[in-house]
Amino acid sequence: MYIETNLDINLKLNKFENGYTFKNSLYSCLYCNTIFYEGEVYPIKNRFFTAHKMIQDHIQEKHGGPLLALLNSPNANLGVSKAQKQVLQLFAQGLQDNIIAKRLGLSTSTIRNYRFKLRERKRQAYQLLAALNILDLTSDAIQPHIGAKMLDDRYAISSVERDKVLKNYLNEEGHVTNWPSKEKNKIIILNELVKKFDPAKNYSEKIVNEILKKYVDDFVTVRRYLIEYGFLSRKDDGSSYWVTLSSETK
Repeated sequence: MYIETNLDINLKLNKFENGYTFKNSLYSCLYCNTIFYEGEVYPIKNRFFTAHKMIQDHIQEKHGGPLLALLNSPNANLGVSKAQKQVLQLFAQGLQDNIIAKRLGLSTSTIRNYRFKLRERKRQAYQLLAALNILDLTSDAIQPHIGAKMLDDRYAISSVERDKVLKNYLNEEGHVTNWPSKEKNKIIILNELVKKFDPAKNYSEKIVNEILKKYVDDFVTVRRYLIEYGFLSRKDDGSSYWVTLSSETK
């Protein structure tokens, strides 16, 4: 049983504070498909930069830095209302409360109350994290993959459910005998199929098809599902595919 420690929680917080992840020798942007390979050197205008430096510069130049990237993400990701997000964006500019109040047509005391309420939300968030961590100690739920486009009850998957679905839909050779209609079952199958790809490699569409053919008949549809559900990423022109890194991908 995996027990999440304070270090694990801090690492997850650092991921969002930095704007990128580092896993399997890859630095991956949280907000687009940009990746850099650890150990490679990237030449720019007669200078050479490490992968770590490249991802830091990318977050700053393409997304305005980690804070702005977070504040530009959907409201639901932050768990705030449209009004709260607007105030947060103005706080991020370092504006004084009276200036913010004038811009929003509110009183200065209302802006001060926003600050108080947001600090309270932070305190509550830490307590909620602690409670959820304790609950996780007795849970066998499968963690959603990093590229999941929308986290909902489709991802509430236990190891027992996963094993049952794999037994029902895969034969002994790992080939999918029939494609499930239930969303949760699709995700389980897709999560299994993406393990056939090496996270450290880029693939052409032809190679992706050849790999999928070994395990599923309608490989074109399944390839599309892998992209739509965020298991695989690709260039806009389809010339290169790669795994969207996941805790379930080995």
